[in-house]
Amino acid sequence: MKYALFTFIAVCSLSSFEASARTINSFRDSDAITGIAQFMYDVSEDMPSSFRLTDKKINIKDFSKCTTVDADAVLDDVESSIKKVLRYYPDEDVPFEQAIVDLEDYLDHAKFKKCKFEKKNAQSKVLSTYYVDASDKIHLRVDNVLLTAE
Repeated sequence: MKYALFTFIAVCSLSSFEASARTINSFRDSDAITGIAQFMYDVSEDMPSSFRLTDKKINIKDFSKCTTVDADAVLDDVESSIKKVLRYYPDEDVPFEQAIVDLEDYLDHAKFKKCKFEKKNAQSKVLSTYYVDASDKIHLRVDNVLLTAE
C-alpha cells in the first residue's frame, strides 16, 4: 500500500511538472499561432484596416523610445488584434482559443520591450508594435495596416 501511494504521488508530481513546463519555444512550434497569423494575412487585403502578426526580428539600435511591458500586455494586444479581424471575418475553424493558450506559453511571463513604428507610402500607413524579450529570443510584431484613399 505504501508503494502504491508513493507511485501515485510521484506520477501526480511529474504530471504537474510537465503541465507547467514551457512547450512552445518558437512561433512555429504552434500550428494554432501560425494558422491565426496566416488567416490574418489572407484576409488583410479585403479590409480597409487590417492586422498582421509575425515573429520576424527587427534590428533596433536605440531602445530609449521603447517601453517595458509584461507578457500580459503583449497577450492583450495580440488577442485584441485577432478579435478585431474575427469580428469582420468570423470563422469557427480558426483555432483562436488554442492560439491564445499557445501564445501565453510562448511568452512565458517574461518582460518585453515594446517599440512602436510608423511607415507610410501612397497606398497605406502601417502602424507596427514590436515586442522583444530581454534574452532576444522572443520577437513578436503586430501590424495595423490602414489603406489610404488616393
